[in-house]
Amino acid sequence: MSLIIVGFFAVVFAVNAMLAVSAYRSWTGLVVENSYVASQSFNIDTERLSKARVGISHTLHYKSGHLQLELFLADGKAALASDIEISLGRPAESAQDSILHLSPETDGRYGADVQIAPGIWIGNITGKIQGHADLILPFRLNVEGSN
Repeated sequence: MSLIIVGFFAVVFAVNAMLAVSAYRSWTGLVVENSYVASQSFNIDTERLSKARVGISHTLHYKSGHLQLELFLADGKAALASDIEISLGRPAESAQDSILHLSPETDGRYGADVQIAPGIWIGNITGKIQGHADLILPFRLNVEGSN
């Protein structure tokens, strides 16, 4: 009976250790360097983000090594923007984070040739649109396994 109890707890501790090591290696858990400092600018950042979104909509597509962004004004017309950048990263780790610079393709369309691994990606689209506050659009992109 003693061997069964010791064996049971040995298995429990081994599984816990394996899961703890896996969690430690896959994500640091760090979202911001200093949460107190980040909380002081939260309201300002939220207000700036909501002002930047007024009247602007977008679609973001990735296919065969090409990322394409379309921007629209509230009236449905193409939004002419400059300095379009996309911060791209995984939701739970920072190892693959990158910043992409998009080039104008046609009115309201911007693109970049880039290889993006399959899976879920999140980030922000930033840029300048004449007559509007600086553009800040959060997004979530699902890249399919076969590009």
